[in-house]
Amino acid sequence: MQAEPDMGSFSHIWTCAKFYGAFGWLCAKEAAENTLSQANAVAAIGGSGLLLGALWFWGLKMEAPTDVLGTLELTIVFAVGSTILAYMVIFFVRWLGAPARLYAKLKSTIPVIPESDIDVKLGDKIAYEAGLTDTEGKELQGGAFFAVRVSNRGNRFLQNCQICFGPKDQFNYPVCRPFDLRRGEYKELPVLRIRESKERVYAILYFLNANKEWKIVSGGSGWLPEPGSYEIRVLSTDSHPATLDVELSHSDKWMLSECN
Repeated sequence: MQAEPDMGSFSHIWTCAKFYGAFGWLCAKEAAENTLSQANAVAAIGGSGLLLGALWFWGLKMEAPTDVLGTLELTIVFAVGSTILAYMVIFFVRWLGAPARLYAKLKSTIPVIPESDIDVKLGDKIAYEAGLTDTEGKELQGGAFFAVRVSNRGNRFLQNCQICFGPKDQFNYPVCRPFDLRRGEYKELPVLRIRESKERVYAILYFLNANKEWKIVSGGSGWLPEPGSYEIRVLSTDSHPATLDVELSHSDKWMLSECN
C-alpha cells in the first residue's frame, strides 16, 4: 500500500524556498548597485590584462590582427569582453558580501531608545497600610498593597517623577502624586492595593484627583484590573521614561511579579 505524501513537509519546503529566493533576490539587487560603473573603471585600467589572463587560463589562443579593421574589431571585443568579465567578478564579490551590508542597512533604521536615569523594580514583599483618606477626608479601608521602588541612578536631580500603571502601550493611570529624587535617592510607593468585600478579594487602583493634591477621589472609586500583563511607567521632566513589564495573577491570592 503506497503511503500518501506528507503535504506538511511540502508546504515547509515551499515556504523555505520562497524565503531564500526572496533573500537571494535582495542580495542580487544590492550587489548590482554601482557594479557597472566599477566594472567600467576596472576594465579601463586593467580589463585587457584580466581578459588575456582568462583566455590563457582556458587555453585559448588569438593571433594578432594585421590590418586596421582587424585591430578595430579586436579593440571592440576586448573592451566589451573585459567589461563583462569585470562585471561578473565584481558582482560575485559584492553578492557574497551583500548579507552583511543588508544587515547594516536594516540595523541603521532601528531607532535607538535613550537610556533613562530612573531605575524601577517591584518591592521585595507585600506591605500593609491604614489611615488612607479621600478628598473629603473620609477614611478608607486599609489593607495590603504592592509597592514599587523607584531610584535615581543618574547624575541629575529628577523633578516631577510620577508612577503610572496600566495595560502595555495604552493609557496608564497615575498612582501617586509627583515627587523629586536626588542623585542616588529612592522611594517605595504603592502601585496596586488589595481590598476585600463580602463577595470577594480584589485588586484596585484608586483614581486620584489632580486638582486636590493628587488625593484619592471621593468615595475611593477606582479601576479593578483583571489578571494579565501590565506596564509600570515612571515619568520625569528631567529624564526619559522608565518602564517595567509586570504580570498580575490571582489563584489563591493576588500576586504581582516582574516579567522576564
